[in-house]
Amino acid sequence: MSGGVSASVDRPAYPAYPVAPARTAGIDLFEALTLRQSAPSTFHGVGLVHTGGDRLYGGELVAQTLRACGATAPDDQQVHSLHSYYLRPAVANEPFEVTVEHVRDGRSFTIRSATLRQRGRDVCAMMASFHSDEPGMDATIPSSPQPPEPGEDAGLQPVQPGERETPGPHVWDTLRLVPIPGDQFGDASVPDAVRQRAWVRLATSAPPASDRLARAWLLTYLTDIFPLNASGHAVRSTTEISVGASLDHAVWFHRDAPVDGWLLFELRAMSLSNARGTVLATLHTADGRQLASLAQETLVRPAR
Repeated sequence: MSGGVSASVDRPAYPAYPVAPARTAGIDLFEALTLRQSAPSTFHGVGLVHTGGDRLYGGELVAQTLRACGATAPDDQQVHSLHSYYLRPAVANEPFEVTVEHVRDGRSFTIRSATLRQRGRDVCAMMASFHSDEPGMDATIPSSPQPPEPGEDAGLQPVQPGERETPGPHVWDTLRLVPIPGDQFGDASVPDAVRQRAWVRLATSAPPASDRLARAWLLTYLTDIFPLNASGHAVRSTTEISVGASLDHAVWFHRDAPVDGWLLFELRAMSLSNARGTVLATLHTADGRQLASLAQETLVRPAR
């Protein structure tokens, strides 16, 4: 098996992907998300992408925290995993600070600990590990069956009421989403209703080929878009639920590849108990390579 991808995967005849009206706010995430290093282990930025109201998108939090960790790691080591905790909501359009601590500096592995603070309070805590490239086997499990890649104009989300009340881009200005027909959470007609797949595409230009850290933090930005809502579908239930907040978030990076094209996001709701839901997910390129795996736990409470 070359790269773990079979050339004879059956491809079902899906309906045509929808094309929605284009959004008015154009953005290039690679250029727009900035981070300034003010000291060897201190970084500053301003929250940019909101989710409605003044709340900062969680994917930006973990992406910028990883970015700060990576800036202090050796150039010949690349991030292979991160584990982060959302401590409290962050605010869009306000400055933040990231401080990094050196936990380990090894020949093959480096570990960094970082905390993102805003308004004098801790908002996001992270441990990130970096690894030197090593020769070895390469195998992956493709998403099966692999659906056809959308066209260039697919997945543009219509603007919803209230999204323009807060200055700056809404999260749906920064990516495009194309759900796979028949793969929808909670659909009683679907046998595997705890799984969902969708094509996603970031609004970004391609970082330079040598900038692997940029591709990693851009991919990290994307990983928080689905799990919060997905966790509520871990079981089929008639109980009305209220999904509260993301609690912790882990990502494992398997391969380096361009992140400015279509990526296949597959999620599976694993458990719902004690007011916490757990979701596992993978991200694949259009040609079937698995870029990353992730896990997230969220707060899920009955609606009042």
